[in-house]
This record gives sequence, C-alpha cells and structure tokens, in this order.
Amino acid sequence: MADKQLSEQGRAIRGRQYAAIRRIGWLVLTIGLLAAPIGGWLMYRAVSFSRHALPVEATAVDIERHRSTDDEGPRYSYSVTFVFEGVDGQTHRVRPWYSSSEFPSREGSRVDILYDQRDPTRLAMGDWFGVWGPSTIALGVAGFLLLVGLVLAAARPPKSARAAVS
Repeated sequence: MADKQLSEQGRAIRGRQYAAIRRIGWLVLTIGLLAAPIGGWLMYRAVSFSRHALPVEATAVDIERHRSTDDEGPRYSYSVTFVFEGVDGQTHRVRPWYSSSEFPSREGSRVDILYDQRDPTRLAMGDWFGVWGPSTIALGVAGFLLLVGLVLAAARPPKSARAAVS
C-alpha cells in the first residue's frame, strides 16, 4: 500500500514537471514567433538592397578604433568613413551606423563595397555576409526557437504518469 502511494506521488510529480516543461515550451515558442517578423523584415531589406546595390571600390578616409577586452585579451573594431564615386558621378562620403573588426584598419585602404544607388548612405561590405548575414542569422534563430518551442510545448508524460495527474 505504501509503495503504491509513493508510486502515485512520483507520477504526480513527474506530471507537474512535464507541465512546467510545456510552459517553458510555450514561452520559447512565443519568443520565436516574435523573432520571426524581425528576421523577415531583415530579409526584406536585404532583398531590396541587393536588387539596387552596385559594387564600387571605396577608400577608407576616417577611422576610429574601438577597443574592448575579454578573457582572450584586447579586441578591436573600427568605425570607418568610406569615400566612393557613385554611378551618377558624384562623390559620396558615408559612415555605416555600425563598427566592425572586418573594416580596414588603415586610412587609404581600398575595399570593395556595395551601395544602394537609390540611397548611397546604405552600404554593405562586398561579400555574401555583408548583405545576407544578419537576416540569415535572425531567421535561423527564430526557426530554432520555433522548433524547440514546439517540441517542448508538445511534451507529454508517459500514460502512467498522466493517469495519476488526472
């Protein structure tokens, strides 16, 4: 009799644990649903940019170095002002809103960039990641959260534990 009571208590505890896992699953699923539109918006902007982007060679003219330190030592990123001549013949001077360790570290360095001919202040480094990286990462994270959330939200205890909770 005591063993049966302990067994029923164990199943009840296990059932409550599965209920907690399902609640976490719904939370992760909700975060994934909120992240998906951000990834979609970033992808829309990347597609729009890529349709109107033109490759040019730009010169780094003003460079600010930013230093950060972690367990592996100092790390540097650079805020760079680029100067380039657009297809319209005008010279454009643009500083991206972000800094990067991939930017050149010396003034006068020449790099390939892509710029939006409709808005020359929008530019990206002339590689795949410069255009598609942020949107791909955001959609990948959203998809992962949605998948994990669905798996956790669908978690069910074995039938024997369900009978004890009911």
